[in-house]
Amino acid sequence: PSSLTTQCTYSMFGCILPGFAPQYGFQQVEERKWTVSFQLPLTCDRVVLFLTGQQLLPPNHGVAAYISKVNESSFEYLGYLTNDTPSAMFCIPPHLVDNLRPHSLVIGLSLDPADTLINLEGDNAGRKQFLMTGKAQIAQQVGQDLYNFMQSFVKDDPSTNTSFLMVPTNVLDKWMERLLNKIKLDAKFLSG
Repeated sequence: PSSLTTQCTYSMFGCILPGFAPQYGFQQVEERKWTVSFQLPLTCDRVVLFLTGQQLLPPNHGVAAYISKVNESSFEYLGYLTNDTPSAMFCIPPHLVDNLRPHSLVIGLSLDPADTLINLEGDNAGRKQFLMTGKAQIAQQVGQDLYNFMQSFVKDDPSTNTSFLMVPTNVLDKWMERLLNKIKLDAKFLSG
């Protein structure tokens, strides 16, 4: 195990936030773990991690990537890099993105055997599928609510036996106000 650590140095890893210069300042925090902290700019929701190619990872190993807010002890799994997949773009979990003000996050890397990474990825795939299913259900509920609201503006033209939609110019403002009121009154509305 100690020979694995001596083979891996902080200069093996890099991080890019879209629109910014690459960062290579990973610090070793444990025998097989490294971190880098950075200021997350507004509207940034992705991060690219890569192996620099200065040296290969040990055979049958990869680097698991995690993310957390600075000064928090719990990290969230993002994915992994291997010699065969030396770079990847990861989505920053929405609860770690703050579009109102810049804030600091930390990326953690852990050198792990390939079978550990495969297990992590399997667990993460189920969680991602669950989140996507919830998002899809919420999107469907919002869309259905807008459709139902717009139906109230349908007018029939008996002379041509057709229907048409006549809406006020502020129709979306009215719908948004109505939707927000529904959410306030019913905590289970849009619960995915």
